[in-house]
Amino acid sequence: MDVLKYLLVAVACAACSPDVGPGTYYCGPQRLCPDSLVCDEISYTCETEAAARKFACPDGAEGFEPDSAMNVARDLGAMACKTSLLGNWRGCVTGPGDVDYMKFENTTTCGGVLRGVLAYPRALISVKLEAVDEAGNVIGTGENCTKINDYSGTEQLCLNIPAPQGTTYVRVVVDDEAADCNGECHHNQYVLSLSHELS
Repeated sequence: MDVLKYLLVAVACAACSPDVGPGTYYCGPQRLCPDSLVCDEISYTCETEAAARKFACPDGAEGFEPDSAMNVARDLGAMACKTSLLGNWRGCVTGPGDVDYMKFENTTTCGGVLRGVLAYPRALISVKLEAVDEAGNVIGTGENCTKINDYSGTEQLCLNIPAPQGTTYVRVVVDDEAADCNGECHHNQYVLSLSHELS
């Protein structure tokens, strides 16, 4: 009898599918979530439709606007040897044409490298991290350096270039070639750190 009861329970559960609770994991690219859940664009977790919020920039993220052109770039000051220029800055880009520019001056003679680390949610449009010289030429691009088995819901880009002399600009911009939910998620938030390190 116990064997029959076990078989009946096993057959019944074969048709079961586990419930996915809201807030238990992050949205996939283009705000992908399981059926009955939608992407909360603030926490980029899968939530019920009633709890999901639309995108908004993090508090303080737009405190340096306008910064969408080189002539109005946020001034990070002078770069010293083996120091941080910017630590875990929370910024955002809000759509086509929105760019966040920062600049710094390097007059040091210690060589070394400029390192940048940018993290952004996979759920929304991809962003790019670029270093640019005074003439507007791209002299370095952040490459994907997301760790294997990273389940944080974020992509990470790493910039590593020889520390350029003079004035250098760093910019964060949406990747216009990336999927953007047919224009509905053409925005993103990010966390950026910039530093000088000895090579």
